[in-house]
Amino acid sequence: MIDANVVPHIGHHKLKKLDVEIHNALYAELAKNGRTKPDNTIMYRYWALRRDQRGGLGPTYREVAAACGTTEYAAKAALTRYRRGRVPQEQPPGLAIKTLRNIDSMLSLAWVDAIGHRYMTSDPTEYSRFPRMSRKDREGQKSKARPWTEEELGGFLAEAFKDRFGALWLLAASCGARRSELAGVNRLGLNLSENPSVDFHDTRVLVNGRAEDSDGKTDAGWRTASLDSLTVEHLTAYLKKLAKERESFGPSYPTDGYLFVWEDGTRIHPGTITKTFNRIVDRAGVPRIRLHDIRHTYVTMARNHGVNRKLLAERIGHKNQTVTDTIYAHPTPGADRSIAETMGAVIQKAVEQAG
Repeated sequence: MIDANVVPHIGHHKLKKLDVEIHNALYAELAKNGRTKPDNTIMYRYWALRRDQRGGLGPTYREVAAACGTTEYAAKAALTRYRRGRVPQEQPPGLAIKTLRNIDSMLSLAWVDAIGHRYMTSDPTEYSRFPRMSRKDREGQKSKARPWTEEELGGFLAEAFKDRFGALWLLAASCGARRSELAGVNRLGLNLSENPSVDFHDTRVLVNGRAEDSDGKTDAGWRTASLDSLTVEHLTAYLKKLAKERESFGPSYPTDGYLFVWEDGTRIHPGTITKTFNRIVDRAGVPRIRLHDIRHTYVTMARNHGVNRKLLAERIGHKNQTVTDTIYAHPTPGADRSIAETMGAVIQKAVEQAG
């Protein structure tokens, strides 16, 4: 965000000159023309016009990369999506309000440090304002999150259980876990005995295409979630598989204790989680959604079954409490046990009906 969105626009200013007006102008410009990622529809249009070449295979990924100015890796991945029927959506030139808020939060933290070092006297982001969104833009952003029905989730999991990381997909569905949390969960934070639970503390995120460890998204994201009996069953079977693989591999097997790893103990890449998810969705024949929309599916199902909204927010690591009813002043470890069992039963029923 610093390199792409901040320095090119306000990097020439001295710290003491960064006032509210400059920040507001920055956010207005980013909302209008802030997108820096390449437009994937360019590759799709090039491919679509030539899809009948080579007996219906279309142009090679090398041809697409050369014509569209992308890397061969990106072109190869894109062609795989296009052949499966995944059509990219054209993106607006400006950044979403959520992204602007992330940039604002980042700058605020930096300015607080600058104040502590006496480089600045105040934090201008405290009084900054974001551009107003039109109704069309607001509705467009809301429509991106399309949760599954219980039947569709069951159909996905029935197919997902055939995958090596079936326990990962179930953990995403039964806890509303984020991709970064799934990639970073450690076996030391897993309790499958009395009052089973999992710790979502460390995360693994993508930075410029590279996987990097992080210490969690927010304080609210640092949490312990109770586990239902179905999830415990699948995690137990998965741990037994890991134990056999560790024994077969020998002393060079990694000892860092991460949960979701390959046969040789190497960790699963966050990008691989998304790609595998998309493949399973295609095989299952359920509506195509984003991996993050499983989280929306979990929240929607939980609310439909009348779970406590405050405890639900704590369970999935929501920092913003405005989406729930404020009942308790502090998180209550283990208080989400009833939610885990309720939603576990719902998910298990959906899987059985799908199977």
